[in-house]
Amino acid sequence: MISPIWRRSIRLRLTLWYSAFVVMLLALLVAAMLPIQYLSSRDYFQDRLAAAAQEAISALRLDDVGRPALPEEISDDVHISVLDETGNLLLGQRAFNLQPVRDRLRILSRAKGGVWYVMDFPASLEGAPLWIRCYMSSASASQMMRALLLALIAGVPVLLLLTLVGGNLIAKRALRPLIEITATAESISDSGDLGRRIQLEDRTDEVGRLANAFNSMFERLQRSMEREKRFISDASHELRTPLSVISAQSEFALAPGRTAEEKDAALAVIRERGERAGRMLNQMLLLSRMDSQRLPLHREPLRLAELIEGVADELRASAAVRDMTIRCDADHAIEFEGDELLLSRMLTNLIQNAIQYGRPSGRIDVSLSREGGRIRLCVCDDGPGIPEAEQPRVWERFYQVNKGGGETEGSGLGLPIVRWIAEAHGGAIRLESKMGTGSEFIVELPG
Repeated sequence: MISPIWRRSIRLRLTLWYSAFVVMLLALLVAAMLPIQYLSSRDYFQDRLAAAAQEAISALRLDDVGRPALPEEISDDVHISVLDETGNLLLGQRAFNLQPVRDRLRILSRAKGGVWYVMDFPASLEGAPLWIRCYMSSASASQMMRALLLALIAGVPVLLLLTLVGGNLIAKRALRPLIEITATAESISDSGDLGRRIQLEDRTDEVGRLANAFNSMFERLQRSMEREKRFISDASHELRTPLSVISAQSEFALAPGRTAEEKDAALAVIRERGERAGRMLNQMLLLSRMDSQRLPLHREPLRLAELIEGVADELRASAAVRDMTIRCDADHAIEFEGDELLLSRMLTNLIQNAIQYGRPSGRIDVSLSREGGRIRLCVCDDGPGIPEAEQPRVWERFYQVNKGGGETEGSGLGLPIVRWIAEAHGGAIRLESKMGTGSEFIVELPG
């Protein structure tokens, strides 16, 4: 079912609503003008009658036979009569059978004569008191009202046309940014180019905020797509080597004439490479969840000293393989609200990194203290250190400092995970290292 055009076009609806509003406003204005016109018409008649009376009083004279006389035309629409002191008609056409009343507007309705506005003004001629009676027909007011109605009738179509044209222009101008937003969104949808943005930075109104919201959404989508591409690329690149080794060892073990010892050795390599690939995939999936904000923090009050000592106890056996010792110096009074599982993962990665890159028969120091309102966690080894040029790159994914020139055992994902966990808890991490003196990773958390 096709909807009516006014339901498919916001611009048309805005124009119609705007025009209807103006028409209703005009109707209310006319309705309000009617009582105002009535009151102003009384003032109009009163002023006209008073002005004619003043002119008549100034022009009043005696004719040749001693009767009151006035010029033939004092006013086009005001009629004038002269009355004696008792109200008898001396000059003019009507007396209305009314007793004179000083300076008061009276409205008389006659069945055939219509409505008359009457006012009396005292005067004197040659010392004799008189009354000047001025009166007007309501026909003057009717003519004025008819002129007003004709003006309104003639002006309404013009005003309505101007309203429609003006409303259409206003709606078009108001909706122009929305049209640009729609066009940009459709272009992004058709081309798949998430790098494009809606160019409405100079607007701070509702439309500008809508454009900024769309731009933020496009930016998040772009980052999400880039993360997925990077994940796929990294996974394919990093898994290529262990899969190649597994494939080669499998072919070697299945080849005719292999001894049991050779097959066992090949299976051991396959198991080791498979476990390593599994650990790498787990870390990659963890980073992917971190990037997409799908790894919520389960905060709870923790005693970090107990957490540090627990992780250190678990890794002492791994350190003993390289004849290394782990020493802890932690302030047991420090409490922190954080995710125990993620903080344990952070400590495990840092200590394992120190075991892997530290000096054989060396020492690993783990300390916890409070400095300047911040909690300071340090993991320090006495290994050969990291060259200054390579230090910024240790936070890159899959980057590994290769000191011996051979294949390293790590995946290059541990430190990026550590940095994400620290920042997710409102903290930061930095590296201090000098060649020949070891490396120190310093985590600062809000205290």
